[in-house]
Amino acid sequence: NNALLDFNRGSWHNPPAQVTWPEGMKKERDAIIRGYKNSPCWVFKDPRVLLTLEGWLEGLSGHAVAFAATFRHPLAVAQSLYHRNQIPVEKGLSLWKTYNEKLLTQYAAMHFPVISFDLPGPGYREKVAVMLKQLSLHSDSRTSEFYEDELRRQVQTHDADLDSDIAALYEKMNRIAI
Repeated sequence: NNALLDFNRGSWHNPPAQVTWPEGMKKERDAIIRGYKNSPCWVFKDPRVLLTLEGWLEGLSGHAVAFAATFRHPLAVAQSLYHRNQIPVEKGLSLWKTYNEKLLTQYAAMHFPVISFDLPGPGYREKVAVMLKQLSLHSDSRTSEFYEDELRRQVQTHDADLDSDIAALYEKMNRIAI
């Protein structure tokens, strides 16, 4: 995804308006997909896929594909990006908006489970179990190992601190969340 975004004169923090897949990267994508041919299930856990999804779907045509998503409060994301990458909070909010608008576009087309990361740990794990059931995937004791409370470094702030368009988008995300 990074190389593809770079090819399109962008990055995860400077998303290009449109993503074009050159033939060499399509071949690389197809090799990645073939590498999972003996896996009954594999997962992308990468927000950049929202920027490159069209090409991945092209490569996965003929395969069973299901979507699920998780989202965080816009200011929690912006604060995290500031602390991790020194990205100004306003730019972080803009990135949150870009990615979540793309997520909602996909949701409108495919209606998949969406979970709020803002839930307390046990509640989030419960929603993951519900999501797996909705996707007809098996859940075991290792299912939520990817989740760590330490990932919640930034304190969520109030929606009143958000611009109206971002607040409205966050409200939409919460309405569709399971």
